[in-house]
Amino acid sequence: MILDLGANVNIRNWNDETPFLQESIEMLLRDVDRQAKDRHGSTALHVAARNNQLQVVDLLLKDPRIDINALDNSGNTAFWWSSYLGHDEVGKRFLDEQGLDVNFLGSKDDPRWRKTAFYLAVHRNNLPLVSHMLAATHLQLDPNTIGDHRWSPLGAAAYQGSYEMVNLLLRAKGIRINAVDEGEDDPLWLAIQTRSWRVVELF
Repeated sequence: MILDLGANVNIRNWNDETPFLQESIEMLLRDVDRQAKDRHGSTALHVAARNNQLQVVDLLLKDPRIDINALDNSGNTAFWWSSYLGHDEVGKRFLDEQGLDVNFLGSKDDPRWRKTAFYLAVHRNNLPLVSHMLAATHLQLDPNTIGDHRWSPLGAAAYQGSYEMVNLLLRAKGIRINAVDEGEDDPLWLAIQTRSWRVVELF
């Protein structure tokens, strides 16, 4: 037995988990209907993503039967919730999956939620997560999907005066610099409106 050789069963991995904790979670999930929904329409993946439980999310996503884009009663996916709540490591784990709908728009029933996970990450000025999303070319991210106030993600970053974010987005493949949709504000105009002169110079 490895324990007889003096193995430390309390040693923790990069996610601060012990071997016994990981094995316990795997045993609990082994015979569970992973697609079952609670009264809110949430699957186990929704709950794990909302509660920032990276290890559980990882175990669930390893199951090929899991519906990664399942909707809860509010009309949102587990990945969308991870971005909305700022659970960035969980969000990055989702981006490893081929079937993820990275361009999913939040619930049509609530204007506050009618935006993509990418827009939410830009709005929070989360450079590492935005960079990770842009690098996930297998998911065919649309970086221009409109969100709040009919702004694109670039428009939102420009309005906030987020110099580093605007600089990153302007270098991104497929980014649209000018407004084209009806009622959409031009990113440069938004930067001028808020007197974000350093951002203006980027354009």
